Amino acid sequence: MRYCNYDVENEGEIDILAVVGPTATGKTKLAISLAKSLEGEVVSADSIQIYKDLNVGTAKPTEEELGGANYHLVNFVDPRSNSSFSVASYVTLAKEIIVKIKKIERYPILCGGTGLYIDSLLNNINFFENTSDLNIRRKLKAFLDIRGKDYIYAALTKIDPETASKFHKNNAKRTLRALEFFAVTGYRISDQNALSRREKLFNPIYVGLKYKSKEDHIKKINSRVDKMFKNGLVEEVRRALDENYSKIAMSAIGYKEVVPYIKGEKSLPETIERVKISTRQYAKRQMTWFKRNKEIKWFNVDDYQNFEDLVSDVESYVKKEKNKCKIKVEPTVS
Repeated sequence: MRYCNYDVENEGEIDILAVVGPTATGKTKLAISLAKSLEGEVVSADSIQIYKDLNVGTAKPTEEELGGANYHLVNFVDPRSNSSFSVASYVTLAKEIIVKIKKIERYPILCGGTGLYIDSLLNNINFFENTSDLNIRRKLKAFLDIRGKDYIYAALTKIDPETASKFHKNNAKRTLRALEFFAVTGYRISDQNALSRREKLFNPIYVGLKYKSKEDHIKKINSRVDKMFKNGLVEEVRRALDENYSKIAMSAIGYKEVVPYIKGEKSLPETIERVKISTRQYAKRQMTWFKRNKEIKWFNVDDYQNFEDLVSDVESYVKKEKNKCKIKVEPTVS
């Protein structure tokens, strides 16, 4: 059951809709349509759309697609900056925007496929501060260079087996980060959620978009990638290289794969196929993440002949869920 009619200033929970799912399922288009019909505003939960001027490869909505709808947390990070934009920074900014949307009596609609952003925000995670130390990182990197991946992974397995079990031993980057976190804070990464989870702030309704047919989803992803190249992805990457965009920004899918082509190391057909494969792999990882959330109401995109019917069904579901209010019953005094 759900609470409704909350006021954040009175320590209540904020009603919010989260539109989630893997890439190339139409989340943005759905969120924009719902924002118009439900008197809402959209808050992006996409770790790449945050960057200015990376438009084609990130599939940001155009002004025409927005149709006047307010869409927050895109185009605000300088891609030339070498400073990483953290999950904690995202959560802080998103909370501020959502509270403002609530105060003007609009409905906040979170939309995106970056599961870590979404879960950290809606679970109201309070992140540890000062979890990095350059000297410790260098020492750990030296251990990696001398002893190898197996050694440092075994060390992590002894300290934090739960975190180690979540990725392959060859993922040295994540292994080093988990060891650094422990060395700096004295806590395991697996402890963070339990230690940092605060009082519930949001009352979310989750709507997920996916394809019932794997083949249909692959076709959609391939078509989307073809459209990106047609709309100037290569030119966008070339400009980004000329303007010295950071390695962080350029590590995004659709950008890192195009660089070898620009350098003359790969053909265009090879590059296009590589982007399609990377995007499909990413979509699979996204589904794995979101499947853990049993609160998501999934809608199969390929069950609908037209987009309007999908919007209508989702809107009906959201309205029904919003009306489910938990009534607090006071104990009877005899």
